This record gives sequence, structure tokens and C-alpha cells, in this order.
Amino acid sequence: MQRLDEGLAFNDKENTLLYIVCALGAKFYALEHNKTANSLTSESIRAAGNQWANTAKRRVLDSFGQVSVENLMAAVLLQDHEIRQGNYASAFMWTGVTARMAHALQINLEFSTDVLCLDSSASPPATVKESRRRLMWACYVLDASVGSGVDQLTLLHERDIKIQLPCDERYFLLQKPCLTETLLPGRVLNFVPQNMIPSEPAGNMGLAAYYLRLIEVRKRVVRYVKHLDTASPPWMADSEFAMLERDLNSWYSTLPESLLFTSASVYIRTDTGEFGALCSLHATYHATMIDLYRVFVPALYKLRSSFDFPPQQHQFLNQHRLSLFGHSRSLADIVRQAISRDSVKALADFWWPSIVYDSCRQLVYYLTQFSNDTAGKAALAAEVTSLVKSNIKALNLMKVLYAMAEPLSVAAERMLAKAGMARFEGSVVPRDAVDPEEPESPSAPGTPSQSAPDYVLHPLSIYRLARKTISEKHAPEKIPSPLTSTLSPVSVSARTDVTSNPLHVPLTYDGTGMDPSQRLSYEPQQVMFEENIAGGTSIEEELQLNYPLEMTSFWQPAETLADGAYNFDPPSWMGEFPNADTWLDSWPGAPRTQF
Repeated sequence: MQRLDEGLAFNDKENTLLYIVCALGAKFYALEHNKTANSLTSESIRAAGNQWANTAKRRVLDSFGQVSVENLMAAVLLQDHEIRQGNYASAFMWTGVTARMAHALQINLEFSTDVLCLDSSASPPATVKESRRRLMWACYVLDASVGSGVDQLTLLHERDIKIQLPCDERYFLLQKPCLTETLLPGRVLNFVPQNMIPSEPAGNMGLAAYYLRLIEVRKRVVRYVKHLDTASPPWMADSEFAMLERDLNSWYSTLPESLLFTSASVYIRTDTGEFGALCSLHATYHATMIDLYRVFVPALYKLRSSFDFPPQQHQFLNQHRLSLFGHSRSLADIVRQAISRDSVKALADFWWPSIVYDSCRQLVYYLTQFSNDTAGKAALAAEVTSLVKSNIKALNLMKVLYAMAEPLSVAAERMLAKAGMARFEGSVVPRDAVDPEEPESPSAPGTPSQSAPDYVLHPLSIYRLARKTISEKHAPEKIPSPLTSTLSPVSVSARTDVTSNPLHVPLTYDGTGMDPSQRLSYEPQQVMFEENIAGGTSIEEELQLNYPLEMTSFWQPAETLADGAYNFDPPSWMGEFPNADTWLDSWPGAPRTQF
């Protein structure tokens, strides 16, 4: 940017980077322009600068064999651009390109052992070295988002990244070299002489460094929730759950006061232009805690495996459910402050729509399933309603940045309406329709006979969305999925009338080979509302993302969150939407569906 301001010539490689920077900037320029003109649609704002992005893409591909730092920077930004446009297969492929280019450039290693740039004749400037580090960490975050705890999809590993964490922004802008810690807390680069190590190298770290450490813990969290069948019960002190919970609490306790989400830090970060980054940091923390605590609400996420909490652990279970609600509420509060201070610009990261919607689901689910305080329920319902409406407002604002926000806002509005939070009448307790004595089948009809990431990833993961756009499918994906995939084979008829015959939703999956004693026998209170959900749909199903049953069958949580398009027909209970369009139709690339 300094070269641009000074009017210096750019070569073709730098032109490529300039094109994609302008392409992304054009969208925010159009957004700012629309504040006064108010004449642009969400689609036109998202389309601003697309021709520049296409030019950048063409230039990178034309020089594919000429690996350079500038081209890698452009590839990272192209991946972000493709997600915004709903080009998920392209975004997935660009993630692989960035990882391989990082390998080729070896930016996972320090440029030299002269980290402090003491020998100016033999080293590039401090800013160049720091830019290389930040580029490597950007590739790491992209790879973590796509990998989502699945080893097969992960290309960059922490053990191979031997560079220090990013320094504080003020040092970077002032081009001042400094030493920071590595990804492991309390560690510095092993080749740095002892007499050059400052007393507190962590003091040189900025917000990005703490975010990267959180991403490292998050990778382990999402991997854990995909392997519950081999995990120890969460109430055990030495369990994987307990270790991850301690690591997350430890991460939060190490945050300097300037990075806490307090009134003072909010004002400071707003003044320095880092308010959005502060919101993203804390939203990621709460979203990660929500992901870890999903083991306590298996009915909501239809986990492949789950735990049976004995009576003596019910207090432990209830405490963590309350904590889960607290993190969902904190996330919603961050969203409310973000849009009140900086509108949608504070919510520019690609996975905001998904975590905002997930906050809605958690809030409504806790209110309808676990809130037994009759006296305080009206106040709680009012608070939840306010938070969900604030989340919906944020989703509506985010339509200009991400296509995903539109269908999710519609789904959240329907969820709020169908939950009928104004009045609560009666209760129905669904029982687990899975017979614990029933013999297990190694491969039930409709389940894949081969293992693939598709079967453990969230329907909104980049990998899943990319697979939906690929016409060639292999054999396991062609195995038909019966409508009974989320129901016991003997309880399909239970989906007729909720009021006369409560829905029997199985809360365990018997195909994992778990010992029956470890499977969940869980009966949440089912609150019935003044307005019954059409078609006999239970609140558990309504709080799913309104996916067809084929897509919601026992998916595991995944953190590669983006918007998407699907080739499945919508479930029969899905109602009409404004303008005679379904919300599935509004997703880029989705076929037009006739009801």
C-alpha cells in the first residue's frame, strides 16, 4: 500500500494482489455508499468488484508454477472472496492451494535466525519478516477451518510450524522487530540466545497471537466431538473433555486486560479500528465452548455417540447445560454490541452467520427444554426473545456480505415464531425410541459402508458444500438414506400428531459399537406451545437447520462454517416463504424447487 501511495510501479505479481484487495474493498465501498443512496440490493453489493477478483484469479492460475509470497497472499484473499460469493468448491480448492504454496515457500520456518534484524545487510526488513509470519498463520487458520478436526482434510500441522506468533500491531506498524512466544505458551524460538529473550515475551504479542492459540485449542475440541465413541466420560477428572475445558479456561485466564471484553477495551479497540477483531476473538471463544458443551445436548445436535449420565452426575450435567446457555447468551450480547457500534462491518468474518444462528438455537432450546423455574420463566423468555431478535437483525444486516445470512435469518424467524415464547402450556416428554436391548447392525440401510468426511461434518462445512457442487459421486454417497435415519425403524408412524402421540426421537446411534451402558438415555422436557408445529414436527427437529432428514442424520459438529446450496428436496413439513420462494432456492447454485 505504501508503494501504491507513492506511485511506484507494480509488477504482474503485485498487480495480482492489488486486484483482489480492490475486489474485496469494493464490497465495503458499495456498502458504505448504500448508507446514503440506499439503492443497492444485497446481491449487487456482494457482486461489487467481482471482475477484479476474476482477473486476480486468472493471474494466479496463469502463473501457477511461479510460487511467490505475493501470489500466496492473493490466494488467501481469493479463498475468502469465493466463500462470500458461495463458490464453495472453489474456496475448498483454494485452501489446498494456499497450504501447498506455504509448504513450497517454507514460510512455516523463520526467514533466518536473526529475528531481531540486527544484521540489516543480511536480512529483509522487520515488516517483511512479520508479514511472512502472518501469512503463514493465515494459511493455518484457513486449513483449520476446512479440516474441522478431520485428519484427512488437514494439511498444516502445529508441529511443523516453527515460527513465533504475530507481534502487537503497534510494533508491526512501527516496523519494530521483537520477540514473542510460539504457539506453545511460555516457549520462545529455541535458537534465540538466552541473553536476548525479554523477561515477558508475551507482552509483545497482540490480539492475533491469542486468537491463534484459541484456534489450536478449537481444533482439538472439534476433533474430540467427532470421536466420542472412544472418549472417557466427561465427568472424569482425567477425561479428554476435562482437559479441553481446562485448556479453554486457561486460555481465557491468560488474556491481558486490554483484550477482555470490557467497556474500556471496547472503547479502546473501537478507537484503534480493532473492535471487530475483539468481537471475533471473544465470539470464537464462546462458540468453541458451545461446541465442547454439545455433549450435554445430544438431542439438539444428533451426535453419533453420546454419554449416559448416571443420577449422581445430574448436577454436573445441569451445571454444564446452564454454562452452555450462558455462553450462547454472551455470544448474542457480543453480536448486539457489535451491530450497535459498528453495524455489519464488525461482523465481517466468514463464519459469523453460522455461529449467530447457532446461538439462536441454543437460546431457544434451553428455554424450551431445561428452564424449570416457573416464576422466572417469563423474564427469561423476554430476555431470550430479545437476544434472538437481535441475532436476527444481525443476520439481516449480514446479507450484504454473505448469502448464507438470508436463509439463516428466515430460519431463525420461523424458529422464534414456532417456539411461541409468549405462552407455555403443558409438557410432553419424548422417550428414547431406541431399544437398548436391540441387536446392533454393522451397516444399517441408508448408512455408508465406507468412511468419508461427508458423514461426520456439519452440512454447512466448506467440504460438504464443495461436495454438493460436484456431479460425480462415489458408491457410498449413492446408498439411499431412509426417512428413518433419525428415527427408530419402529417409530416412524410416531411423526403424525405431536399432541396425541408424542414424537419418539432416538437420542443415540447404535451403529458405533458403543457399550449400551455408555449410550445416552435422555428424556428432556418437551414443552408444547400454543401454536403446534405443523406436520407433527418436534422442537428438536425445528431447531435443526431445517435441512432435509437425509442431511441431518447423525452429523457431528464441525467448525468450517459457510453458506451453501443443496440438491435435496426440502422436508414435507416446510411451509411457504415470502415471494413464493423457498429458503433453499435462495442459496447460490441450488435448483429451483417446486412445492
